[in-house]
Amino acid sequence: MIIEALRKLGPSLSTSLIDHLASTGLTRATARKRLSRDIEAGTVEIIEDLKFAHGARFVYLRTQKTSLAFTRALKDVVLAEGGAYARAVHAVQARRVVPKWQFAAASGAPLQRKGHLTPGQVLERLIAAGLFVEEDIGGLGPAIALGDRSRTIPSADAANSIARGVTETLLLDMVREWARRHAFSSWEATKVRQQKRPPPEAGSYAWDLTSPCYLLPLIGWSRGKKTHGFFVCDVLLAGKVKENGVSAFLHKCGSLRHLRVGPVLPLFVTDSYDQKAFNLVKAAGVVPATIDSLFGKDAAAAFQELARVLSDALKGNLDAAHLADVVRRLTKVEGALGNLQGALFEFIVAEIVRHEAPSTRLELNRHCKDRAGKSVEVDVWALDTNIARFVECKGREPTSEVADAEIDQWLDVRIPAVRHHLEQLAQLASVPRPTFELWVTGRLSDKSTERIKRTRAANIRKFDLIVIDANGVKEKALATPNKALVDTLEQLFKDTPG
Repeated sequence: MIIEALRKLGPSLSTSLIDHLASTGLTRATARKRLSRDIEAGTVEIIEDLKFAHGARFVYLRTQKTSLAFTRALKDVVLAEGGAYARAVHAVQARRVVPKWQFAAASGAPLQRKGHLTPGQVLERLIAAGLFVEEDIGGLGPAIALGDRSRTIPSADAANSIARGVTETLLLDMVREWARRHAFSSWEATKVRQQKRPPPEAGSYAWDLTSPCYLLPLIGWSRGKKTHGFFVCDVLLAGKVKENGVSAFLHKCGSLRHLRVGPVLPLFVTDSYDQKAFNLVKAAGVVPATIDSLFGKDAAAAFQELARVLSDALKGNLDAAHLADVVRRLTKVEGALGNLQGALFEFIVAEIVRHEAPSTRLELNRHCKDRAGKSVEVDVWALDTNIARFVECKGREPTSEVADAEIDQWLDVRIPAVRHHLEQLAQLASVPRPTFELWVTGRLSDKSTERIKRTRAANIRKFDLIVIDANGVKEKALATPNKALVDTLEQLFKDTPG
């Protein structure tokens, strides 16, 4: 009877299954006993780590586990239940793809708090249940998506997420400058999310940006000493934000009222809100900010266009003239130029390499592993039977110097990792002589220049080592049909000689 009911209902919450059986004339006590017996016998399965209200469990037949219907039913149950799992699902749903390192802030779960699930526990359990899928994606690293549409992350969603990451990083840099200049944040103590670093934290929660705040309403006194509050900010550039896009953020803000962290001034920044989301944010006492309200309509439009241009570029369709126009508009905004330089330089280099090797499939931020199994990222990866080019991009102010440690990292870590990766793929003997290239708009120290020369000479029979300086980058850009690339370079690196 239980098996027949699950075949009819599909994967279900145990309480819903009991209700169905009761509607057929079976007593609830008998239905519960039969379900328990079938679970013990293994004919009916449950998700061990996910527990719901009143002791309910998600039950299903083994044959149902691999279906998308299973994942969709589980998602519906989790969302109806609410709580930490639901907030995590809402966060991923709003973003489509979430880099794993950003999950702590996006999910709304506390980093450490007795009796509460941590972001790591939430993520681990939802992946084990099949509700989330995790995949290593170039440009993102390990990334999370809902598994109710596909068991893999669609390439279009990945491209959109990479483009969103660039624009959100740019936005956070601008918010940091805005907050500093208006005294919302401490000039030196502001922290912004960065990959491979602990997330900014306030009140045991992760945020996209945090800082001590010394504005008058947030100042207090304890034992004769002045205390400060916190300025915290999360951003989400995924179009018009709905309720699911703000639920985790509002949960964090609400939880802070019950913790001893001092007063907190929260800010949420997005493209725009639907009416329900706007009302929820405002009712919670949070500033419902947009790019438009902070930086003006032109900046807001430029951000939206930048995301579209970069997403298209990742699919091999860079509109260089459009990019040049967007960059020209964004460089007028305070705090925008710094992050634009590094982020967009890779796209420009990739477009130049694509022109030089038109039949080669390019990848940006390709991940490969070294002999110790550590993941290493290559900015521009071009590999097929005719070409093997691996480019390291250093887009900097023309007057700035690239740190010697960055060059050492390229020579000692990234190049050996790529060669090991090729060996593992059994491709080292079948591809042309590998070329490792450094494209740089800043200056190299005498020490780094000499180090590169020595490495080139010592490995002359194994691979080529090439450095393309600012003038060389400009010459290569001029050689492409996209003359607007030069315009973009000049906007980003105004002091580049030539």
